[in-house]
Amino acid sequence: MTTTVPAMAEPVTLLHERAPWCKVMHHSSGVDGCVTDGPFFWRTQDGTLLCGFDAGLGAPNARIAIVRSTDQGRTWSEPVIGAEKAGYDCANANFIQLENGDILLAYRAVKGGEKTDAKILCSISHDNGCTWELHSPVTETFGNGGVWEPFLICDEDGSLVCFYSDEMEVTKENGATGFFRVDWFTPDGLKTWGDGRMLIVGTDGYIELRKNEDVLN
Repeated sequence: MTTTVPAMAEPVTLLHERAPWCKVMHHSSGVDGCVTDGPFFWRTQDGTLLCGFDAGLGAPNARIAIVRSTDQGRTWSEPVIGAEKAGYDCANANFIQLENGDILLAYRAVKGGEKTDAKILCSISHDNGCTWELHSPVTETFGNGGVWEPFLICDEDGSLVCFYSDEMEVTKENGATGFFRVDWFTPDGLKTWGDGRMLIVGTDGYIELRKNEDVLN
């Protein structure tokens, strides 16, 4: 049996330090450089491609930049700022589009490169990713560990869920840390996030820790 493999298209370089919009970031740590990192892609309801990534774009801290393509990735727009927070490095972009067409962007914001002040935040776009504004805080930590890498999904019951890596509650006496996934539910129209539920996933199911009750599946 022979199989014909279609030829791959030439790759399109999106993130590089020679891009006309790429500016040196004078980071608050004292280290200068260009930042383009952590791309995440999403296809919107009308077929537009979004790419969110970490970039300084001339600011003293990393921000979430977003570019759009309406021709299947052949060409891309100039970047717009999807998220920024003064004094914090923003990264780990993740998108989801709601039924009404609005697009949520979840990301983490860490102050000064430290784990002692970290947040998961959301921005929102009402115009298919052209402009963005702050929508809501999901969670934050002060002290032990950090919160990282949010991932948005819609649950089977229609609830919006944000999973993220959580070091807050797992710092041990010997200094070791681990990662768990926590989800947050939005019962009141997406403006505030509900109770955190820690999920410990195993090979044959999971344990859900919720309000001092163990739910086994």
